[in-house]
Amino acid sequence: MSDRPNSDRRDMFKAAAMEIACQRGYEGATIKRIAEKCGVTVGSIYHYFENKEELFREALQERTFAAVLEKLVDEIEDLPIEEGLFQVALRFVSVLRERMNLFSILAAESLHNTEIGSLFSDVSRRNSELMKSYLDGKIAAGQLAPIHTGIAVQMFFGHFFNSFLHKERLHMQHLPQIDDEFIHQSIRLILNGWRQEDIHA
Repeated sequence: MSDRPNSDRRDMFKAAAMEIACQRGYEGATIKRIAEKCGVTVGSIYHYFENKEELFREALQERTFAAVLEKLVDEIEDLPIEEGLFQVALRFVSVLRERMNLFSILAAESLHNTEIGSLFSDVSRRNSELMKSYLDGKIAAGQLAPIHTGIAVQMFFGHFFNSFLHKERLHMQHLPQIDDEFIHQSIRLILNGWRQEDIHA
């Protein structure tokens, strides 16, 4: 594998780390197992990453919603607020569907593992920063009342995360499907509150 470009080798190590973490958790995804999965020596991985935490931090940053949101906020900047939020929610639910197993395992481990807890905290902070900046721009443009954007971001992601969790992970059949109509209706309900002029930060 020595003829692989450096970026390809880094991507291979990160993909292997995520796959093993889904099967064995963060603690079980050792550098030795990652090396065996990739058919390389342990030293080869340390040539690209200082330690396991750096490898996981980079891998998670690329696979979480923050990586998607960084690109998306530029694409939706000039869209009406309702359409912009629809695109954010749609992509957020899509990422949950694709990677929920990984996030569930690592989130559980973050409760007693300070390394993985720090990784999750950094990712969550980045999500919040990006969305707060987007909403602040809409407030400045007069599309939203001067709401507390930190609370608004928590409400927004919390609503769609909990809806997904209850419907698609816990299989609560009485709840509505998480489809385009559900997302549109949710955003309209949220914006009906956020647009009121008597709401203050």
